[in-house]
Amino acid sequence: FPYSVCGSAVQCTCLERNTTGKKACVDYINMVKTVGWIREWQDKQTPWLIFSGFVRPHSDYRFPEWAASQPVKAESMTPLSDGIPPIADLIQGKSRCEGGKTRLESCQQAYARAVFATDRYLGAIVEALHETGQYDDTLIVVTSDHGIHLGRDNIDGHWGKNTLFDASLHIPLVIKPRATPGLAFQPVDDLVELVDIFPTLLEHAGLESEYRKATGGLALDGASLARYWAGSRASALRTATVALTPVCGLNQKGQRQNLCVNWYYGVDEINGVGITVRTGTLRVTEWRALKVQGSQCITARTEDACGAQGGCVWRMWYYEIGRDSYPFFCLADPANPDNIDWSEAGLLASPEVYDNQQQRNLFGGIAVPFSVREVYLALHRL
Repeated sequence: FPYSVCGSAVQCTCLERNTTGKKACVDYINMVKTVGWIREWQDKQTPWLIFSGFVRPHSDYRFPEWAASQPVKAESMTPLSDGIPPIADLIQGKSRCEGGKTRLESCQQAYARAVFATDRYLGAIVEALHETGQYDDTLIVVTSDHGIHLGRDNIDGHWGKNTLFDASLHIPLVIKPRATPGLAFQPVDDLVELVDIFPTLLEHAGLESEYRKATGGLALDGASLARYWAGSRASALRTATVALTPVCGLNQKGQRQNLCVNWYYGVDEINGVGITVRTGTLRVTEWRALKVQGSQCITARTEDACGAQGGCVWRMWYYEIGRDSYPFFCLADPANPDNIDWSEAGLLASPEVYDNQQQRNLFGGIAVPFSVREVYLALHRL
């Protein structure tokens, strides 16, 4: 998996050739294979689905040699400055790009070049659909798993993804449906989530009934976005979205679960959770303690023993690439609303309230027309 490929360098290049060698551009190989399938299947009468995943842009910031000469520049991002509690500060992902203005700008330039290369590869896939006459009848979804901070806060500031701010949680989502007379591309400001993509694909393919049959009627977490081009949109799909991240016990920082529970450096306890609610105009974040904490769960060595502990959950630690099997741990469950301490004493830090600019914490100076707890409980029940 081509992440640690540039050594100590901020950026490096790869070669566009159809090989799995260490210097090969993996995303180029993915593009070539995707285009090959599109051309191979153009005369088939059966539907097809391709999931084409691109690693870049991602650290290490690597791109094809031809992109090294491109005059690209990373766009400026809104800085985060005033009133951020220490628990919300990012501690992962800084080291590669910290160390002064020159190194920071080199990272930003490398990231932009990686974006440029991926855009070129996506263009080649779309062009293949046009050339084979399949573009009009193909649903295309372009998205990402997370956003990124590009160090805009200060020279050695946020760089990476593990926060509860828009820079980390707000991602691109572009959907091109089948050709429909009178339908034109347009931006949509409504709140949608990644869990909405699978129901969208099911409806597009006419497989909703097959899904219900195969799963025994298992409810979907999201909802189809076809309403935005099928003429059935009466109102916004949702009025709020929720994201959360565990709090590591030793450093009292918000983190991803697999970074709290670290196979290389020992098991840290999860003893809290950060919960953020995003509406069309506000982002409100609370950091809360868990009733049952990591120290009460981690000693359980089997799934049954873990399940017998209220507030614990049996989870796989999956972040070591190439293993034949992955270890499981019994962790404090940060997503279970019954395990979250919603009392005043359960707050681990002052709440955060941001407008759409997210430049400073407005807590205490702006009215919040909802309760984080009530929004979380309502969405959890869904």
